[in-house]
Amino acid sequence: MRVERVEEYAIPPAVQDDIHALLRDSFSVYPEGRTYFRQVPTFRYLVWDGDVLAAQLGVDYRIMNNGGQRIRTFGIVDLCVSEAYRKQGIAADLLDKLEALGRSNHIDFIILWTQDAAFYQKNGYMEVDNPCKWLLIQGDDSYGMIHRRVGDGLMVLRLGDKEWQEGTLDYLGHIF
Repeated sequence: MRVERVEEYAIPPAVQDDIHALLRDSFSVYPEGRTYFRQVPTFRYLVWDGDVLAAQLGVDYRIMNNGGQRIRTFGIVDLCVSEAYRKQGIAADLLDKLEALGRSNHIDFIILWTQDAAFYQKNGYMEVDNPCKWLLIQGDDSYGMIHRRVGDGLMVLRLGDKEWQEGTLDYLGHIF
């Protein structure tokens, strides 16, 4: 299998179609005709088996505010593996690649929302329960700022020297 990292703006239309098909197969509520839910990621890891897209991991790079401290983050967007390729360690390998990239580029934390906390905990992530603040986007419209606790599933992986703070996590933009 071949893994490539590609900036979102450089993905050709045929590959966008492959990404969309994988996302729709993996997430039943994924918007029709789009390769993103709220906003396009900064870059993606794509895993290919020949000309078949086996998995993808979108990554949003941004500065966030964690309890008053500025942090450099990678946000995981829609990690998914095609059903035919699951249970082969592909998702964990993608997390490892992202972690290595983050460590080599002074990223403080990797952040994500999940309904499968156990998988991420096995890969070193910890669940946190911060109140969060983000820009609410629905479809192609912005509706204002949301400030609340969202419940279970907020996971972080510390990569740098900064300690995770218990205060508000301000996304300084949309939630991923």
